[in-house]
Formats: sequence, structure tokens, C-alpha cells
Amino acid sequence: MVPPRIHIPDEPSSNPKLLLAVQSHLEDGLKRTPETLHIENQADRLRAARRVHADRAALHGVLSLARKAWGEDVGGAINRSTEGSVTLELVRGSIVLGRVQVEKSTWGFRSNELSVHELDLALRTTRSDDKRRSVGGWFSPSQFDVYPCAARQAYQYSGTERREAPIPLPLAKAFAAGTATHKEFDILLERAFGEDAFPNLFIEDKPSRFWGSIDGLVLINWKPVLIEAKSQASGLFHQRRRGPDPKWAVQAETYQGMMGCEDGVVVVINKNDWSMKFHPTKLGARWSARKRRAEAIAKMVENGQEVPKTPGEYCRHCPYIWTCQPQSLL
Repeated sequence: MVPPRIHIPDEPSSNPKLLLAVQSHLEDGLKRTPETLHIENQADRLRAARRVHADRAALHGVLSLARKAWGEDVGGAINRSTEGSVTLELVRGSIVLGRVQVEKSTWGFRSNELSVHELDLALRTTRSDDKRRSVGGWFSPSQFDVYPCAARQAYQYSGTERREAPIPLPLAKAFAAGTATHKEFDILLERAFGEDAFPNLFIEDKPSRFWGSIDGLVLINWKPVLIEAKSQASGLFHQRRRGPDPKWAVQAETYQGMMGCEDGVVVVINKNDWSMKFHPTKLGARWSARKRRAEAIAKMVENGQEVPKTPGEYCRHCPYIWTCQPQSLL
């Protein structure tokens, strides 16, 4: 029998000094952004550094799409920037192909010289390079608690073939902008913590069958602290919320459990201007409950038992619906 998903209250907050230390390190890392070192006023330098990182995330993200659309020899540079958007100049050798204006929060594209439809097409056909989702034998922390259906987790664990539905373009843009933001955050994390930073680590916990990549682990006074980075469009970022999205906290705590790391910090990044919010997470009972549920699902799959289904609105986007509910596709 699969243990039900149960609500467990938030764990007690971690030491406020620890949270302040993470924030201070990251802000200091921003102030040491090479492009802004000439600015003497510290507040002005911090604002400029945030914009540099937001612009660079857009540049590298869009450049990867441009190379899919127009060839691997396409290069690019930032032409001009405002708080809300950045204009990129795409080139091939010494030839300017054109300029693309990118809205930083939503990745809306505009250009008078290039077909942004081709960028959108490249975006729609972009898929994760992570092949392990289809191999089986493991659960993904980022997916495990998003959906309450145990059968979905069982299909992943058994290695059932995934058939991904087309992602709506606005959602694809949000994912791509988030990926670009995370890659830029890796650079900041190393600058902020130096040799005490370990960004983008792959980890696994064999007893629970969880595997995944953490955004970072840092050492503060020799104590390991897990860093879970999330990004949001400006509108969502500024909505009043007490604490992080519950799914983010549970995901962070799962990674903490896999590593035996007592403390964690969810860092929420505004994709528009790179302002940040910091939320502590504490390892506790939620990890134990999640681990028991994963182990029970794995045991049922290994014993050939049927895992219960929990149909819901999310079924429409499930990559296993063709196996679970083929009649719904008729």
C-alpha cells in the first residue's frame, strides 16, 4: 500500500544568521561583478550588477536558440539594455544578422530584421538533455510531489516510455528563461563563495531511489548549506507571499535529506532585475514521509503490484497518459 501524501507543517526556520550569511555572500558576489567594478557607490554598483546578470542570462539563452535556428556559427552581444528589456545583436562573423529585443521576464521577442518565429520554433523543439527520466529505477525530486498520482511516479520508476505533449509557447519561454537564469546563477555562486561553492551537483540516494541535480551547496563556517534557486517573472515575484512556494520547500528538503544536510535556503530570483528573496528550509519529518512513500511505490512496482491512480486535471499533460488512459486520447 502506498502511504498517502499528508500535510506536514513547515519545519522550524533555520538560524537567521545563516540566512543573512547567504544573502550577504551573494550580494557581495554581485558587487564584484567585473563589469561594474568602476562604480564607486555600492548601491549603484549592486543595481548595475543585477542588470548585468539579467542581461547576460537573456543573451546566452537567446543565443542558444539562435544557433539552433540559424547555425552554430551565430554569435551575439548586448546592444543596449533597459530595466525591463535587453536588445541583442546577432552576428555571423563580421556580418550583422539583426537585432532582437527580449523582454526579460517573459522572453517576448521582437525584431524588425529577423524572424522571431524561428526562435519560437527552436524553443518549442528544445527538450531536456537528461535521459535518465526514461531509464527507470529512480524518482525525480522535482516531479515527485508536484503531482499526487502514485501511478505517475510508478511509470517513471518502471521506465515506461514518455510521450511529451507540446509545451505551450508561453510556458516554454518561462522554462527557457529559468534555465538561462540558473546558468548565470552558477557563475554568481562561485564568485560569491569561492572555493566553498559547489554549483550544479548531481546527487542520488539509493535507499529512497531519488536522484537529481541541486543548484548548489555552499560551506558557511564549514557547515554545508543547500541552495535551491528558483526564478520568477517580475509580477509573480512581487506578489506578497509568506515563505517560498510549498513545492519548492519540499523539493529543497528532499535534496537536503538525500545529502544529510540540515539547513537549506531557497533563493528566488526576479528574472527581470535579479532582485532576490531568501527563504530558509530545515530538514525534518517531511523528508521521512516522502522517503517512505517513494520506497513503497518502488516495492509495489518491483513486486508487480498495481499502483493506485489519482486522476485529475494534470492528466492532460502527463507523459504517460497514452499508457494510463489511452481511451482519453481517442
